[in-house]
Amino acid sequence: MKSNDGYEYKVHKAILASRSEVLKGNFLHNTLECQTNILESPFESATLSQVIMFIYSGKIARIDEIPETLLVAANYYQLKGLKTLSEEALHRKLTVGNVIETLKLADMHSAEMLKKKCLEFIKDGQAKLILKTEGWAKEESVELIKLIYEYVIDDEKY
Repeated sequence: MKSNDGYEYKVHKAILASRSEVLKGNFLHNTLECQTNILESPFESATLSQVIMFIYSGKIARIDEIPETLLVAANYYQLKGLKTLSEEALHRKLTVGNVIETLKLADMHSAEMLKKKCLEFIKDGQAKLILKTEGWAKEESVELIKLIYEYVIDDEKY
């Protein structure tokens, strides 16, 4: 497996395929990956090394350092356990200053537990402070604003 910054990892196809349907799909049929025995990853080595560690051991060493990219990678490779750990790490790091960006990340990568935690954080007395942040001022997604409004104001839907 090769990171997008050129680092190569020696891995076992069978282990990768047994842990991820996405990776399994890369090794089926007559794909380029099967022919070259190199699977190109869209992730940097810092992230990919942690993904591989998780695939092999079910453990992760740097979850609190790079939870955002690990969430993206977990979603990309459909690694539910890693996705859950990433969501939990991001939840622990929620602040008034980062909740909007974290909510966007959760929404973009179908991280429903994290999305709900972000909305709860906003609703639990933080909404007025969040309205003053740069993240809120720059927010252009009508869907995200609507989601926050519905959760905070019109909570009968939830």
